[in-house]
Amino acid sequence: MKRTIIALTTVYLMLGCSGESGKRGDGLDTDDSEIGSDTDTDTDTDTDGDTDTDSDTDSDSDGDTDSDSDTDSDSDGDTDSDTDTDSDSDGDTDTDSDSDADSDGDMGSDSDTDADSDTDTDSDADTDTDTDTDTDTDADPVSGPRIKLNINPVWKYYLGAPAGSPQDAQYDDSSWEDISLPHTLQEATLNLNNANDTNYQNSYHRLVGWYRKELELPADALSKKIFLEFQGVMQVADVYVNGNKVGTHAVSGYDSFHYDITDNAVEGTNIIAVRVDNSVNENTPPDGQTKDFILFGGLYRDVFLVMTEPLYINFPWEDKNAGIRITTSDVSNASATVHVETTVRNVTGSSADCTVTTEIKDMDGNTVETLTSTETIPNDQTLTITQTASPISNPKLWSPDTPYLYKAETTVSNGAAETDRMVTRFGIRWFSFSNSGFTLNGKKIELVGTNRHQTWPFVGNAVPNEIHRRDAEQLKAMGVNWLRLSHYPHDPEFLDDLDELGMMALEEGPTWMNEGNGTWMSNLETSFRHMIRRDRNHPSIVIWNSCINHQGCNRRLGDAANEEDDTRPRGACDVPTPMDFSHGTISGGGALTIEHTGHTFPAARGSSGEYPVAVRHMEMTNASYLKSDNNGLATWCGYDYNTFHNTNEKNMVHHGVLDIMRIPKYSYYWHMSELTDEPMAYIVRTSDRGATVYSNCDQVSLYEGDTLVETKSPDGGTALNHPPFSFSVNGSANHLRADCLMGGTVSVQHEWRRPGTAAQLRVEADRSTIYADGSDFSRVIVSVVDANGTVVSGATDNISFEISGPGRLIGENPVRPRVGNIIILAASDSLQTGALTVTANASGLTSGSVDITVKPIPKGYYIPGETFQ
Repeated sequence: MKRTIIALTTVYLMLGCSGESGKRGDGLDTDDSEIGSDTDTDTDTDTDGDTDTDSDTDSDSDGDTDSDSDTDSDSDGDTDSDTDTDSDSDGDTDTDSDSDADSDGDMGSDSDTDADSDTDTDSDADTDTDTDTDTDTDADPVSGPRIKLNINPVWKYYLGAPAGSPQDAQYDDSSWEDISLPHTLQEATLNLNNANDTNYQNSYHRLVGWYRKELELPADALSKKIFLEFQGVMQVADVYVNGNKVGTHAVSGYDSFHYDITDNAVEGTNIIAVRVDNSVNENTPPDGQTKDFILFGGLYRDVFLVMTEPLYINFPWEDKNAGIRITTSDVSNASATVHVETTVRNVTGSSADCTVTTEIKDMDGNTVETLTSTETIPNDQTLTITQTASPISNPKLWSPDTPYLYKAETTVSNGAAETDRMVTRFGIRWFSFSNSGFTLNGKKIELVGTNRHQTWPFVGNAVPNEIHRRDAEQLKAMGVNWLRLSHYPHDPEFLDDLDELGMMALEEGPTWMNEGNGTWMSNLETSFRHMIRRDRNHPSIVIWNSCINHQGCNRRLGDAANEEDDTRPRGACDVPTPMDFSHGTISGGGALTIEHTGHTFPAARGSSGEYPVAVRHMEMTNASYLKSDNNGLATWCGYDYNTFHNTNEKNMVHHGVLDIMRIPKYSYYWHMSELTDEPMAYIVRTSDRGATVYSNCDQVSLYEGDTLVETKSPDGGTALNHPPFSFSVNGSANHLRADCLMGGTVSVQHEWRRPGTAAQLRVEADRSTIYADGSDFSRVIVSVVDANGTVVSGATDNISFEISGPGRLIGENPVRPRVGNIIILAASDSLQTGALTVTANASGLTSGSVDITVKPIPKGYYIPGETFQ
């Protein structure tokens, strides 16, 4: 078997689920991506939709950086036929044999007596598998009776209060900034521009901005119903069309909402203007109260133009009975019954003989059953039509291991004329929370998870869909099987990702610790109901947390959850959802622990506390396994994040299993060893004479240089699946290698080296292809390395960045590294395709650069100047 020295990067894992509903288009195929040491002979395994014909010997896009000699293993969307010896799928071209295969950039916590206390000399700080999913946006295809177009590209933006009346159609915005969505009111540094504020966030990012957009509508569009759909605006939005105000949304900055603009639209040029106000607002949850996260302002999620015929499926958040709702009953391995509720609105001017046809299809596109119902709907009325399919025999069940998605293709007709069409994906599964643990599809599953905030460095909430996908892939690769979506409704695209990848989730309304005034509470309930209506078809959602953060069951929210969706339990009402910050203590009584460790034991990457935190995570998970009457637990939290509350450094906390730049800490690799099956190994120098290896292998052989120290089985005394391996080593050892043995054969290796003198900059792109929509970006990771490619954690070199080609940089420039690594974001320019290059320079060090391909916007977008449909 081939021996592979792996660089365990911030790996991204994509399981095989084909995208539907126009969400994941030509690039999301069904190949399984892995971490480890495969010996595939893929001809072309790039997953980003390109058409290159490289003759890769092993071009797996699985997150490993194995040392096989691929002829050209780029998965980056280029069309070359070069013979690069680069064996990783991340877009870099290094051919080193990873003197330390840990790629996270963290530098350890050992107590070596020499001047350099680094314990992890990772040689590969990238996190790239570049498994681009080629999201064709949330839009359905732009043909047929429903047209849904993403209108993110090319807006005008002004920060502050412009002179005159910017809502007017004839307003001159030529001097305004050109931007694309998602967009933040103002970009930030890693420490929020050194701002001083409290956890009420009284001043930071309390800004107002104006956005304007031109839309060209053909004459035949005016016979349709025309809507603007917003996935999220922070936090009060005044929306105008051609100078007319169509509405103000002030429920919450995390809600999806829409406006009917039919009566305000005209043939030809239409002007959309949106005033976005992120001022302190005591009526809009979670604002007006303390928070441990930041309300970044902006038009920060997707915006869509939706057009339908006047007999159409309405938006799900309009009412409990609205949109399309899919439920299942009598689910077993042998059969399952699918129920589809479709709510249709008739504004044709007369009664309509409405026929709803629903085709249930499997992932291969085969029709499982066709359901047809006809009802008469009076004018200006809404009707919900319920359909029940015959039991499906031997259904493919959705689970973390097999995230199988069916789809319902729903067509609405008025007589013989088709008037609307939608596709809804769903999963078939059954589950239960109980005093004896969580079961999914009849099998007990240990729920081990983490919390996730949606924010990113520099851009705050304004995270493109592909970057949400990266987070989901990264956490899936860590091995966790569920996420708490803290502390607000997350982007609906992220929930699509969880469905596709197979990760369960708890979702909750926009709150933190305290309840606000009466209007605030009413808005919280409304937002909570909207969230449930929007997200109820996602198989990944298994529980609605019906409380204000950790305050116990809130009867108002609990009743709302029960009324809106009685197919899922209510967190804090039906299932206890406590914090367990007393180390080693796990709540019983059927509790699902939604936070542990976190703020009670923060540790920065590279600090002396990094290894002890990993041990605490291990011990808490072990305690959960031993506690028979609990349902599982989640770490607080996935990523270090910005806050003004009880900070560990200026405007930041170190609670994550990864740092704020998405670079893993030791606890990430411990979770991976415990929760994943693909062979892996990771060395941690725990002290001057100690080393621990995290691995899921049968045995580990540890070497000092080429000298075998010992071959060991895992440590005993725990209920863990894969306990760590503990070794004694010489304090003077500069090089360790762990051989991961499965059945006596080396499956994978990992190396640790003590770093030398800083010599060069290694630059890697997290994604080697991005879209030319003006907001998509790739994280660019720069590592200060020695002559052997080992990261030098103590480097303080001032690093500057340059970019050439159709793109721009987002982030701090120049900047000093953090524990040997730093990131900057390389974003596209609106509608400009081609190749861009990011170069990093530092005095006295060899420069580094990386190339990124900017590819055309996929179908489903409104492109200014192009044919409408």
